[in-house]
Amino acid sequence: TDEQIAARAVDAISALTSPLQRRPWLLAVGFIRPHLPFIAPEPFWVAAERSPPPLPARTVPPANASLLTGRSLQEGLTEIYGNYGQRLAERRRPRLSAGGGLGRKLAVGYSAAVSFVDSQVGRVVAALDASPAAGDE
Repeated sequence: TDEQIAARAVDAISALTSPLQRRPWLLAVGFIRPHLPFIAPEPFWVAAERSPPPLPARTVPPANASLLTGRSLQEGLTEIYGNYGQRLAERRRPRLSAGGGLGRKLAVGYSAAVSFVDSQVGRVVAALDASPAAGDE
């Protein structure tokens, strides 16, 4: 999970900045979120539900959008409905921007997942700031 990734990154920073390690280094840290399914600890969901993000004004690509844009939207909807146990064929037109419903759930879930991973990035940055490498360029 992202918590484990952050913990390993913090450990790596400690090892890379030890007095025994005197070589230049680079640490690349890749997190999983905010991809579907949106998973985050409860406090992040509560905060996202308390202040939900605005829903998108548009749920279909503009008329002059590229084929890649249309294909990307279709693949995203397939993933969304697959993760929610629904099939696209069972729905005529998904209403992602309708007040409440699936659009609101997705916006809240995305917000919770982004906030959670942001907290994990913060842990890594705090470890770097507290290390002997703080301020190095």
